[in-house]
Amino acid sequence: MSDRWPLLAPPAPAGLVPGREPRTSVVIPTYQVSHLLPAALASLAAQTLLPDEVLVCDDGAPGGVDEAVRPFLDGPLQGRLRVLHLPHRGAGATRNAGTRESVGDVVVYLDADDIWLPDRLAALSQTMTWRPDLALVTTDAFILVDGVPTGPVSRERAFEVDDQRGALLERNYVFGHAAVRREPMLSCGGFDEHLATSEDWIGWQRLLWSGAGGFGEVPQVLAEYRRRSTSLTGDALGYRRDRVRMLEGFRRLPLSEPEQARLERVLARERRRWARAAVEAGAVDARGASRDLVRDVGQPWRARATGLVGAVAPDLLRRAYGRRSTDRPARYCRIR
Repeated sequence: MSDRWPLLAPPAPAGLVPGREPRTSVVIPTYQVSHLLPAALASLAAQTLLPDEVLVCDDGAPGGVDEAVRPFLDGPLQGRLRVLHLPHRGAGATRNAGTRESVGDVVVYLDADDIWLPDRLAALSQTMTWRPDLALVTTDAFILVDGVPTGPVSRERAFEVDDQRGALLERNYVFGHAAVRREPMLSCGGFDEHLATSEDWIGWQRLLWSGAGGFGEVPQVLAEYRRRSTSLTGDALGYRRDRVRMLEGFRRLPLSEPEQARLERVLARERRRWARAAVEAGAVDARGASRDLVRDVGQPWRARATGLVGAVAPDLLRRAYGRRSTDRPARYCRIR
């Protein structure tokens, strides 16, 4: 491996031979952020290694995308850039459509409101050339909230090397601008198309469990992850609900006994969080979330007792909590 691009990853198999340099397709899902798209495209045009293809995937937003793309049809991206106009189906379906339409050996995802530093694609391409055993490679990135830098992504979600399967049951340690090998990503089912959040987390789970290879990270800041107060999800309830549904779906994976035990611990914790969030917000499904706590024999007795109160008298429990939910934004999820 080059000294220039250090790598966090499981050890390479003995006798591994580097592959050929892959063709790269960049997939940019976009929905109602066409005014931010030019900055993302400019960062691609400035890459030291240009992508072979750039697919801007318009998730059914009304207008603006073609106008944002037009200035880039000439210049470094000439002949490499095209737009897919799709019906509005959400982030997972849009990313999957872009992956299917791409022609590269490797697909790299870029959110329309973020940018890459000039060497990012070169780092990803070189790493996947030298490590053909890896199914996914990402990098670190710097977080900006409303333009104010707050630190690297790695401070919030440290990349996992030793127990990649087990850790991914509990936390999404993959920064989402990941490069994946196209055929395995398509074969495993890609991103989830039914949940409003966590669709990428499910996609990484599917890819890792498919046996296509491990995951790697170049631990250098090579992107800007631009959070905005208007793009941070305000639907904390939806995030909590989707997270429980996602974890319940993980039960269908071929888990070892330690992995099953780890998943059940995480699921029990997330059910408690979802039930409390629903009660605090006075949500219509607060009673149902509370009943789930009562039925979950893996919950501590205090949690089941609290669930019983929430199922019978959610207003009383909400007053006991002392406040209504303020729809706090989830830490890692954005709406586009």
